[in-house]
Amino acid sequence: MKRFVKLMMFACLALVTVLSASVVNAETSHVSDDALRNSYPYNISHYLQVNVGGSSSKKSSSALIAPNLLLTAAHGVADNSTGQVTSQTTSAVAVWGDASPYYEASQIQRTSYDNPFIVMPGYTGNRDVKRDIALVKIAEPSSKTQQIDTSQVRLAVYNNPQSLVGKQFTIVSNSLNLWGRWEYEVGTITGVRADGLITTNIKGVSGQSGSPIIVDGEIVGVATNIENATSNILFTPLTTDIYNQLLAPNGVYNVSFY
Repeated sequence: MKRFVKLMMFACLALVTVLSASVVNAETSHVSDDALRNSYPYNISHYLQVNVGGSSSKKSSSALIAPNLLLTAAHGVADNSTGQVTSQTTSAVAVWGDASPYYEASQIQRTSYDNPFIVMPGYTGNRDVKRDIALVKIAEPSSKTQQIDTSQVRLAVYNNPQSLVGKQFTIVSNSLNLWGRWEYEVGTITGVRADGLITTNIKGVSGQSGSPIIVDGEIVGVATNIENATSNILFTPLTTDIYNQLLAPNGVYNVSFY
């Protein structure tokens, strides 16, 4: 059922680690005025809370990339050790906004015939950083989520990830650990690690996993971790395998290849 979510519903939630065990200050800017809130890529940002059994939940960021379809990090929906979506993971809520009157919640529900939590095939858990990508289907979108024009959303695969190095990017996050919750920051891509993660020059906080990394208006990956030594954000880039095995099979074709 569509409903507004009150501010206090989330203020009392316990903060948990998604990106890393350490929480650091991120020099972000608040998505403040209505013009910004309703323009791409800021308007596609959603806070995602997944019920993984009983009172346990995982909290991360996500981005609406198609009507009723969110892009996020796989570890935000799957079991940390196995990479599988457990039978206890039956529901979630995706929230657009950050404070009254901007809270609107979309409902996500698992049924006997439909599992809305779709992780990259072959994902084996937290150490599988190259496949730490997932899609989440919204069952009952809020009125605000329904109004978002996702035709403007573009994704991009860089077959040579080294060509991303030196490019400027924007990250848009919705995390309980950011001072204004709905925040954005501009940074620079600095390198490609041996494990496939892309390095950046900006610091992150827990809960930013799943945040879209946007280069030249196109989503090139999602934040999935932070560097131990620097606390800088690391992200998992979109790849041809991710397109062929996850995006295209679920109807996501708005992807450029470089």
